[in-house]
Amino acid sequence: MEAVVAQISKRCQEMVEQDDRFGAGKKFVKFAIDPAKSGVDQFASAAIFGNIEFENETSNSNENGTTTSVPVVIKTEPPIPKLREFFNSHLQFSNEILFYSQLLPFLNTFLVEDESQFVNFLKGGTSDPVLLSYVIMENASKEGFRLSKSKQLLSLDHILLTVNKLGRFHALSYIAKHQNRTLFDSLTAQIKETSWTDTRLETGLGDSDLICAVTRATRKFDNSEAKHIVDGEKYQNKVNKMKEMIFECPTRFMRQITTPKEPMAVLCHGDFCRNNVLFKYSEQTTDVTETSSPIDVLFFDLATIRYSSPVIDLSFFIYLNSNPEIRLHWNQILQSYHDGLRTSVEAFADKNNINVIEGKSNFTSSSDGIFLPSLEDVHQEFVYHAIYGFMLCSFFLPVMMVDNPSEVFSEEGGEFWNVPEEVRHKVQSTMAGEEGTKALNHLVQHLVDMGFV
Repeated sequence: MEAVVAQISKRCQEMVEQDDRFGAGKKFVKFAIDPAKSGVDQFASAAIFGNIEFENETSNSNENGTTTSVPVVIKTEPPIPKLREFFNSHLQFSNEILFYSQLLPFLNTFLVEDESQFVNFLKGGTSDPVLLSYVIMENASKEGFRLSKSKQLLSLDHILLTVNKLGRFHALSYIAKHQNRTLFDSLTAQIKETSWTDTRLETGLGDSDLICAVTRATRKFDNSEAKHIVDGEKYQNKVNKMKEMIFECPTRFMRQITTPKEPMAVLCHGDFCRNNVLFKYSEQTTDVTETSSPIDVLFFDLATIRYSSPVIDLSFFIYLNSNPEIRLHWNQILQSYHDGLRTSVEAFADKNNINVIEGKSNFTSSSDGIFLPSLEDVHQEFVYHAIYGFMLCSFFLPVMMVDNPSEVFSEEGGEFWNVPEEVRHKVQSTMAGEEGTKALNHLVQHLVDMGFV
């Protein structure tokens, strides 16, 4: 750990003394770990919290200089080689640095208001001899941002605000494709596939875990069980069709479902869920409760960005962080998302006197204007694509419903990544107990009831 901290200090010193954002005449003092904080609710990386201290010199003697402290979060690759291999950590960090250093600055040129939805990126690298890959971010807690109090279930207020901001972000892709399609394509072409890779397609790595998770979620609707529920035959037929598509090769199915299709495709966050969203509240941080309503959000952890359907982000977020009662507000949720799309597209178009063409039925590749999906387009995009969010949730939702999932695996003699397959499947099939199974059943019912499969 000492070597890691020493290397972080070295990188922080380079950053402070070379980056104009820290001001002129600055002198690095130290990097100090904040022992009161630790990285939580993240699966694919390690996080170190600390403070960078530096002096802003106003004279050669620094007699009148001031000392500034900047709270930061340093994200590094997992320390365990097998974990780094499993998560394709090097590629994930490459994607995140690409996003913050090139994609986001490009997209932000189309913001009418100076209102980025992302935490402040400071520095990153992918070839450090000690840290391997790393990202240094400003800790937004100093601005009052924090993770939600609830680990899994978000209130309707949280969801409405979050999808509205997501819509504003997705809208920048539609603007960028109109303004500079060549550069947009060049940048998105540099994104590395980290989940549904050629290696996993060849080896089948992870396929059995997805099949196990989906099997648990759909067992209620199998032949022997479906007769006990209303409209059981309808669910049985739809679910069987879905399983046929998935089970032949889950990795290939996920590659197909994430293949971008024009004109709807956007730059997606790729892992859009509560764990990667910070909220700001009107209350003091210590007074925030699960019923507090947020006033702002910031997104972070862009390691699995992809160019794909906007429903890749929407379906995972809504399915993972809502319940059946919240999903009764489905139309309101998608309206809030669409309002975000419209706000950003129309603001830029109005400022620059550009046409807006709303609706896929009105848009062609030769259309002279910025494409804006209609609300109906957004609803229709969930057909087929919503299965993506469901499949991820079939694994992650039960995990998020228990206080400490690592303990569940440790009781079986290891961690998720190093226990035998049969042990993983045993734990997967029982994680969060009956409540976990019911939550997954509700997702399947929603897919069928909404006509998404």
